[in-house]
Amino acid sequence: MLLGKVDYIYEFRKYILEYYGKELSRSLYIALARLIVASSTEEDKEKLRLEYARVQKAYDNMKDKTAYIFRVSEEKKRLANEIEKKDFIMKDRNRLYKEFEERNKSLPDDKKIFSISDLTQRLQAERERCVKRITELNELVKPASYTGLKNELAEKIQIMSIVVENKSVRDAAIDYQNEVIKCFVKSIENISSKEETIDVIYKMRYYRKLRMTENEKIEDIPILFNQVEKILRFVVTKSCKDSIFNIFCNDVEFNYKIIAIALNSMISNYEDVDIELNIVDGKLEVSIYDNEILEKQEEFELEVEIKDFAVKMRKHVPLCSF
Repeated sequence: MLLGKVDYIYEFRKYILEYYGKELSRSLYIALARLIVASSTEEDKEKLRLEYARVQKAYDNMKDKTAYIFRVSEEKKRLANEIEKKDFIMKDRNRLYKEFEERNKSLPDDKKIFSISDLTQRLQAERERCVKRITELNELVKPASYTGLKNELAEKIQIMSIVVENKSVRDAAIDYQNEVIKCFVKSIENISSKEETIDVIYKMRYYRKLRMTENEKIEDIPILFNQVEKILRFVVTKSCKDSIFNIFCNDVEFNYKIIAIALNSMISNYEDVDIELNIVDGKLEVSIYDNEILEKQEEFELEVEIKDFAVKMRKHVPLCSF
């Protein structure tokens, strides 16, 4: 048994619509589509430029609804005349013979019509195409269909316009990741359990290491990492309030600064992380341990007073409080 083809684009849009809502899912889809187009070969891009011009023209023609409806009406009249003409020919044997001769005069030998019966079939097929087109035009002038088509063309323009913009694949990738980060923000709005909070921290921790180009990761691109850090700051602060992580400093920003060093370590399991603080020459030295093994060490300016710390100096304190 053969399975039907899966429309992956439809499935993708349906999935993200369910999770992120209409506006966010639409912008995510468009950003992804633009990235795909930007990654096309030069040959494909040239074809897309032609298609972009065609779609732009079609959209421009729909801007004036009155003029658009007038053009549709004129095309319907032309098609109705075609139908009437073909019916007239098919009902009159003499006209059929005349049509047969006239058509064959302009056709090459390998394209000639072989019989009156063949001509009748062609005329009937042409008539059916005219009827089908009239049905389509009737549908297009309905308010909902008109709006839907106009929105569809506008979306195509947004996607294909990247082939005429001065944007690289890297630019398109950054735009797409911007939308992905918005989805992360949306996903943390309603987190309610410790497990969900930890899951978000793990996701963002690995997401920041995602490679964007041969030489760049997400965290190397300020416009992206600044947003990632905002999310991390939010969930880390929430983790401390919910007793998931221990509090190392009562100053929220400085506390995050300490924990952020551990999050950027190579230790995979948070439960294995210990943090030791030490003041050296007026600076705070932060040591990150994987159990008893020193994983990394960083120091930065001491921006708070000693009394602001919630843990003792020179003591291994677990990152997790559970």
